[in-house]
Amino acid sequence: MPRKRSGTVRRRYLALAVELCRFAGSPMKLLILAGPRGTGKTEAVKAVLKSLSLDAHYLSCPGRPWRLYQDLYRHANHAVAGQRYRIVVLNEARAMLNDLRSLDLFKLATEQAAVNRVQWGYSTPAEVRSGEVPVAFDTSARFVIICNSWPAGGPDVDAIQSRGTMLYFCPSAAEMHRHAKGWYVGRPEVYDWPSARSRTSAATRRRTPRRSGRPGSACRTPTGRTTSWGWRSSATRKSPGS
Repeated sequence: MPRKRSGTVRRRYLALAVELCRFAGSPMKLLILAGPRGTGKTEAVKAVLKSLSLDAHYLSCPGRPWRLYQDLYRHANHAVAGQRYRIVVLNEARAMLNDLRSLDLFKLATEQAAVNRVQWGYSTPAEVRSGEVPVAFDTSARFVIICNSWPAGGPDVDAIQSRGTMLYFCPSAAEMHRHAKGWYVGRPEVYDWPSARSRTSAATRRRTPRRSGRPGSACRTPTGRTTSWGWRSSATRKSPGS
């Protein structure tokens, strides 16, 4: 469970889709979506953006600042047609959040302005010297950060959070199971397998007497005495020669 700081908590997939649609129709530059691993956060974002016909690009967020700068230039550059996306989704963004230079670059890209200027202010890489990548570029892209947990604090992380909307998604196991029904259309036996297995296991436990052979399991001996392993006590155990 992520640490819940200021933000909105949603526990149902429909409520998550409503929040994503609200962000897509707003002028906000940034949405931060945090929640436990394996709950379908990225798939929910893809489904909503596709249904709204929004041009989006998905990046596995790098931990190195120069790689982040290159990715932003290639996919969020305002000036180059064919390289510009309206929304850039940064998946697994925890590595970026742990790097101060990456945070500085991302803060430049998420200012609340129609067009933001992102500038590389560190040592000059070979791509900049050769003219392949400029030292600065303009972007009008909007961003979605997807992560399993949001860092506890720090001025740079707080500055990123203040630029956007914070959304925590924490569905229950039952909600995840209901949502998974759409993945198995035409194959109800696959969808029903976990609940059927649970019912079978419960029925088997009711019909099957408790067996011996495990530490801590009780078993009644023929003499009426109970031992933890199901053996007869030494007073009633027969000797090999008897």
